Amino acid sequence: MNTEMVEPGKLHLDEDQPRESLNDDHVETLVVSMKHKGFRPDKAVTVRRLENGDLVVKNGAHRVSAAVKAGLHEIPAFIEDVDENEDESELRLEQLMDNMGLAHTPMEIINTVERALEAGANIYNVASTLGKSVKALQDDRCIASLPGAVKKAFDAGEIGKQVARKIAEVGQDGIDPVKAMKKATAAGNKGSMMIKGIEKYVAEVKTSRAARTNSMFEKDEKANETISKKEKNLICMHNEKPFTFDHAGKLFDQLEKIVNKYAGSPLGNGHSSAILNAKKGQERHIEQLVKSMNAVTKKLNGELENYKLAANG
Repeated sequence: MNTEMVEPGKLHLDEDQPRESLNDDHVETLVVSMKHKGFRPDKAVTVRRLENGDLVVKNGAHRVSAAVKAGLHEIPAFIEDVDENEDESELRLEQLMDNMGLAHTPMEIINTVERALEAGANIYNVASTLGKSVKALQDDRCIASLPGAVKKAFDAGEIGKQVARKIAEVGQDGIDPVKAMKKATAAGNKGSMMIKGIEKYVAEVKTSRAARTNSMFEKDEKANETISKKEKNLICMHNEKPFTFDHAGKLFDQLEKIVNKYAGSPLGNGHSSAILNAKKGQERHIEQLVKSMNAVTKKLNGELENYKLAANG
């Protein structure tokens, strides 16, 4: 590892480091010290040199920020060339341990642990490094997946770990985590009260879901009954359209009217051919109806038994 003097203003802060924001008070304290005493040589920062030549701060983000504010032109830095096989999980834990002297928010620690585990770190090693139990780390992992608004409330101390875990738990059942958090904080300022508030909200959501499900089921049942009735009334498909008993009844009524009209006409009473010729339109109308009825009759003969079974089923 090489030590070089570098310009602090050209160093890039690591966006993926555990700390989501710098401690302003600590930075200002360092600024005052650096203006009077300069940058302590034994406090050199550690920098990673990327393949494109960029220098990214690995450890010492507060010192770099303070050096920039103090107007220092150069600071000592250990330069590490990035290895393509670098273990990211070890890097994140190392960054976290380097800042353990400063206060970390609960979410900063949880997020760092989650990044390390996702990168392949052994949970037992992580627990040992942080001085925490494996169970505690496993129980907290669900909090890392919560929406930003819930994380913010957790970080601000508006909800505790048990409540945050409960919100993550109900979120897996499709409950809106943000709404669950609002119900929790509205229920009181104690963890037990908040959890009861969440449980009450979950019960309300489930009741509402059940009512909607039953309503949809009833609608489906009614729709099925309607379809069933239509199917039972269906005689056949005629000209690619459904032909029902209602259609047949109307056709018979129409035929009966025309037959009665024909029977009472001069044509029906056997008058001269002159009258017969004058009424040919009526005759053709009857012929068309008879052809239609013959076609329907053929279908009816084939479907009658099936219809009886369906109608009586």
